[in-house]
Amino acid sequence: MEAWITQLAPYDPAELYEYPEGKIVKTIKANWKIVAENFMDGYHLAHLHSGTLAMYDHSKIEYGFVGSHFVFWEPCAPHYLENIEQNTPFRLIDPSPPERLGAYVPMLFPGIGLSESESSWSTFHIKPVVPDSSIVEMRSKFSAKDYSAFKKQEKRSARFWNSHIVAKFEGDSPTDPMASDDFMEEDVYACEQQ
Repeated sequence: MEAWITQLAPYDPAELYEYPEGKIVKTIKANWKIVAENFMDGYHLAHLHSGTLAMYDHSKIEYGFVGSHFVFWEPCAPHYLENIEQNTPFRLIDPSPPERLGAYVPMLFPGIGLSESESSWSTFHIKPVVPDSSIVEMRSKFSAKDYSAFKKQEKRSARFWNSHIVAKFEGDSPTDPMASDDFMEEDVYACEQQ
């Protein structure tokens, strides 16, 4: 890999719009290093998130260190890419060639990660609290300035998400994170089990 900056998504986040109601703050009952390692680990994606991150082709992940920073990228899965403008939950940000659309995920040490996809740009800030507790704050930006355009694309893509995104296990989603069909809940559960 070349310089770590080339491992970022090929668009300018300054041109995107943040929706404050999209901010997520989670308390995780785990040491911050476990949370950081989970964020960086691309191997668990195909197993833990096989149903919740089915829009990416985990078998084609590219990863490694660039200096003291860790990065990985994985392309969109063919069934998602086939009709991406319809399937994406938010409007596409970048007019990249289809083979470069996907998830760019660098971890900038010690505790700030980026999650840059074809339709969103997010920061993932890990804040240590005590040895067995961390707070994660996620903030996201999107290409739609108008909230109604944001909601319109979300509705437009619902058919894809309802037929392709599934929970890891069947069960009671309010009490079982592995039945929630939410990849972040799956990650929180995995970190807390460590």
